[in-house]
Formats: sequence, C-alpha cells, structure tokens
Amino acid sequence: MQEKIKALRTPVRNLEELVAVAEKHEVTHREIFDRLIAVEQKVDKIESNTAGMVAAFNAAQGAFTVLEWLAKVAKPLLLIGAFATALVAAWDHIKIK
Repeated sequence: MQEKIKALRTPVRNLEELVAVAEKHEVTHREIFDRLIAVEQKVDKIESNTAGMVAAFNAAQGAFTVLEWLAKVAKPLLLIGAFATALVAAWDHIKIK
C-alpha cells in the first residue's frame, strides 16, 4: 500500500496523467480512507502530546502580562519613593545646621 501511495505523490501535469497513475496502481477509496484515518490518529496523538506544552506557554503568556502590569505600576512608585527620599535627606540636612 505504501508503494501505491508513494506513486500517487509523484507530480502530474494534467488530469489524464493523474487518472493513469491511479489506474496503474489501483488505489481504492478504502485504501485512501484507511490512510486518512491513520494520519488523523497521528495528528490526534501529536495534539495530546503537546497539550501540556501549549498550556505552559499560555500560562507563561499570562505571567508576562502580569509582570508588564507590575512594571507599569512600579515606575511611578519608584519615582514617588525617590522624591520622598530626597525630601527626607533635604530635611535632615537643614535640621542638622
């Protein structure tokens, strides 16, 4: 069956050539259907194997969104903290003299 399918993968230039290749190798609808089922099973297996990885990437994307939000909040807070520190330092300097 693999040889028949491999033969069908050869490039053809027109419909008549395709029909000739198919008739030569006598690929039935059932064989094509069985091959399709096998491919679908492989795709389902790959999907189930990678489901955990996809979930991890989605979680990481959410984490980066939260970190981006925290960075936006942290910048103004750092500015306020720096300003308050400067005021305290100035007050201590004036109070000492």
